[in-house]
Amino acid sequence: ATRHTPHATRHTPHTTHHVRSPTHLPFKSELKHLLCVAPVGHTSGKPMVFSLQPALGHPDSYYEDLAEKEHMDRLQLEVVRLNDQLAQILSEVDYMKVREVEFHESTEAMDRNAKWWPIIQICILLFTGVMQVKHLKKFFQDKKLV
Repeated sequence: ATRHTPHATRHTPHTTHHVRSPTHLPFKSELKHLLCVAPVGHTSGKPMVFSLQPALGHPDSYYEDLAEKEHMDRLQLEVVRLNDQLAQILSEVDYMKVREVEFHESTEAMDRNAKWWPIIQICILLFTGVMQVKHLKKFFQDKKLV
C-alpha cells in the first residue's frame, strides 16, 4: 500500500494552522474547531481511510508540573487526576444527552410529517379518480355513447 503524507489544516475563528504529518495537535480551548485533512500527492480516485484518535484531558506533564507547583503528594495528585477525568466524563455525558434530545426531536418531527404523507396521497388519488370519471363521462356524452 502506498503511504501518503497527511496534511491537516486547523481553523479557529481568527487563525489557520497548517501542519504536515501531525502527531499532536494541541487545542487549548473548548471552542468548536474545524479540522480538514487532505492527503498530499494522492491522485487516484479511490477513497482513503484515516483514523483520528483524540486524547482528551491534560497530558501527564501537566500533572507533574501541578504536583511540583502545589507541593502535592502522589495521593493528592491522583485525586486531582480522577476529579479531572470525572469532570470530562460528566461533560461527555451532558453532550450525549443534548445530542439524544436533538435526535429525538428531529425523529418526532419526521414522524409527524410522515403521518400526513399517506393522507395527501389518498387525497391526490381521489381527486385524480374524480377527474377521470368526469372526463370519461363528458367523453361518452360528446360521442353520444351514453
